[in-house]
Amino acid sequence: MKVRLSGSTIRFMLKEPEVASFRQRGTITEVVQFGMAEADHLKFTLVAEPDTCTRINYQFNECTIIISSALAREWTTTELVGFNADVDTSKCKIISILVEKILNGWMVAKKIPLGRIQILLQVNRRCWIKSGGVE
Repeated sequence: MKVRLSGSTIRFMLKEPEVASFRQRGTITEVVQFGMAEADHLKFTLVAEPDTCTRINYQFNECTIIISSALAREWTTTELVGFNADVDTSKCKIISILVEKILNGWMVAKKIPLGRIQILLQVNRRCWIKSGGVE
C-alpha cells in the first residue's frame, strides 16, 4: 500500500492484490520501521467495520482510517476506483482522506460529487491525466 501525506490530506493507494487482501480480511496495514522496538514503528491502517461512518483515529503511532463494511464491499467488488471524505478528528481539525485502487499500474479516475463524499469512477485505463482534468 502506498501512503502519501500532504498537509492535512492522507492518501492510501492499493494495488489489485492488496485490494483483494483487504476484501478478504477487512484490514490492511503499512508499517514504517524506524527501529526494532514497537514504539519505533509508524503504522497506517485501513479497516472496514459494520454500520459506521468514515472516521480516522491516531494513537500509539498508528493512523487508522475506518470505513463502513458496505463501502468497503462496494469499493472492492466493483469498478469503483476510490472514495474520499473530509473527516473531523474531534480535536478541532479536519483531515481529508482519499483511498484509491491502482489498476494495472495506472490511477485513472473521474470525480463525481456525492454530498461530502466523492466517488471516483474508472474512466478508461488508456486515458491520460493532464493538469486540468481527464482527457
